[in-house]
Amino acid sequence: AVVSTQSTGADIDAANAICNIVSANPGQISLVAIGPRTNLANALSICPDLPKLVKDLWIMGTSTSVAEFNTYMDALATKIVLEKFSRSTTVHIMPREARLVNTLSFSDIDEIREKGKLGNSPYYVMFEAVLMTSRLQRLRKEGKGYAFADQFLPLMMAHPESKVEDISFSRVLVNTERGSEKFGEVRYEGEKGNIVVWMQFDMSYMKKMLEEMVVF
Repeated sequence: AVVSTQSTGADIDAANAICNIVSANPGQISLVAIGPRTNLANALSICPDLPKLVKDLWIMGTSTSVAEFNTYMDALATKIVLEKFSRSTTVHIMPREARLVNTLSFSDIDEIREKGKLGNSPYYVMFEAVLMTSRLQRLRKEGKGYAFADQFLPLMMAHPESKVEDISFSRVLVNTERGSEKFGEVRYEGEKGNIVVWMQFDMSYMKKMLEEMVVF
């Protein structure tokens, strides 16, 4: 089972909800953090054994060169979450650097759009978001293709065989000093630990996932 760590605005506090769901299903829950890690850090304060109870943790973001948005918004939470979870379970990370170099060509996006039937697809809203973002990236001339964001995490989880290259580390350092030029930057150290940083992907899996959203 998969549980997002993002708040849905429900009455139940997100941190408590995470603790309750994971505690009731030990070893079966994969936590997915596509935004700032505040909810996870709060959950750890309530349930310190959380890292030992989850199946694994999937994180979108972090960067070794800039203050990536999700880390910048709560660098201390990122530090706490990475340090504590990596001691007990596997932490899969999709860093900003990998997202920017693993792209799908704009011509591929156009091809999917032309043969898709968006009106009949329950996923048309998500694909429309992809189209809108790809248009912005073209206008800004950001790279040679469409750079995905949150969509990478479900791809990684559903198709681990899409991974071409990763690097595993045993330690992580997060700069939490506000005002520092390196605030929010993340540095990985050590070898063959529980922190798995995905670096290169077979993008044919992403193309297939988009096609399955809109082509029937």
